Amino acid sequence: MLPRQARLDVLDVAIGLRPSARILARPGPEVRAAASLIEVLGLDACVARGLAKVPVGRSFADSFAPGDSAGAERMAILYVAGRRESAEWTRSCDERCDDEALGEALGYPLCCVRAMLARGRVPSMADAVGMYSARGGYDPLVWPPAAVADGPLLPHFPCSAGCEASRMLALARWHSVRSDLPELAMHVSRAAESLYWVDGDGIVHSGGPGSIPVDVISVVRPGDVLPRGRS
Repeated sequence: MLPRQARLDVLDVAIGLRPSARILARPGPEVRAAASLIEVLGLDACVARGLAKVPVGRSFADSFAPGDSAGAERMAILYVAGRRESAEWTRSCDERCDDEALGEALGYPLCCVRAMLARGRVPSMADAVGMYSARGGYDPLVWPPAAVADGPLLPHFPCSAGCEASRMLALARWHSVRSDLPELAMHVSRAAESLYWVDGDGIVHSGGPGSIPVDVISVVRPGDVLPRGRS
């Protein structure tokens, strides 16, 4: 089964929400599932010339592990677009480390791309819990840590929790999924209603009240609910 966040990324391209997407998939069944979805949706794709290393047990939204990192699994990188030329352009931006051009090709808000460039790297999920929450609450539309529950409504790290461009992208994605893919929408909704906390090893967890370990000091809760209408 292809991770839900990768399915959301591919669907973004299919409905014209973003020009291209960059997804990670484990070699084998996940790559085949991605290829099948891309074909069914009439899209095109190309594959990176190498494999990414992702820390085992971490969200795919976390930064890649160093090349010599122990405990990392290898993931295929697929670039998805409506046309092969567009997918290859996105791959080219990634391979030459032109992060601003890559962000534009992926349809990320420019303010967010430049904020991450100024920061020097994307935050870890543990850092993101603090960055995008306030007074113990989070906006489910602008909440990258939902990636640990495989249900984020954003494909990128926003420049701030109040980024309006990111919020509008998440809202468009939510309305599309809610209208056409009820199973996926139900999962995203559960992720948006979950509690989030960071353990002593810096790993982010999500769940309900009964799943929180007794030694956890700080828990972040949803500060709002996902909209049910079109506003």
